[in-house]
Amino acid sequence: MKKIIAWALALILCLCVLPVLAEEPAGETEIPEDILQEIEAALAEAEAQREEDPVPSPVGEWYALDDGLAVTLTLKEDGSYVLVYPAFPEERSEGAWTLDDGFVYLDLDEDAVFSFDADRLACHWLNLSFTREPAEAYTPAAVLTDALPEMFEGAWLTVYTLEDGAALPQSWLEDDTRIYVEQDIAVLTGSLFGELFAGFSFENGALVFQADGISLRMEMQEDSLLRLTAKMDETERVLLLAPYLPDALLPAE
Repeated sequence: MKKIIAWALALILCLCVLPVLAEEPAGETEIPEDILQEIEAALAEAEAQREEDPVPSPVGEWYALDDGLAVTLTLKEDGSYVLVYPAFPEERSEGAWTLDDGFVYLDLDEDAVFSFDADRLACHWLNLSFTREPAEAYTPAAVLTDALPEMFEGAWLTVYTLEDGAALPQSWLEDDTRIYVEQDIAVLTGSLFGELFAGFSFENGALVFQADGISLRMEMQEDSLLRLTAKMDETERVLLLAPYLPDALLPAE
């Protein structure tokens, strides 16, 4: 469209300077009818193209992942917005948004500025990139019913906590639980357990421990994450842990 308009303007400019180049006497210059028709056709084509390809609007639903957690940004036609993490529906930000020179501004903060095109909203301040397609957060895999004891051995670090079926990243809850398993003995450390030494028994593909009001069950998921279900004082926590190399086993720098 821009090329068509530019061509039309260039043509008009050329026609305007032709008398000067030809050293004709000053006065009114008549533009040939066929040239006028070409100009009108070019402008009509440009206008039709503009109507076919209107300026995109950011109004609608936008989706992103924040450290593995789904987040939704809704830009409404009335100029209001809602920013929400579906896992924390009570934690939401609402306010007004504006569009200026290709950038979307939220009144959430002076740095809440999003670069915008038809398919993407990106904000460096939030370190998020939104698209029109729903973002798929991590979904826990099924538990292996035929896991072997040796699959549990090694060091494990919490990466998710399950709450109401949603997997919340460790960074959101700062759960630092770590587990080291060797044969039927496990050492659990972190803010949840302090430091707990436990002897486990192997039952139906799971490591099980129960003593002093604490019930622990470790299972292996199909995605190779360890699922720990801990029941203490009538409360239940479910953690998902990934294998890691303890600092003590890292090579010296």
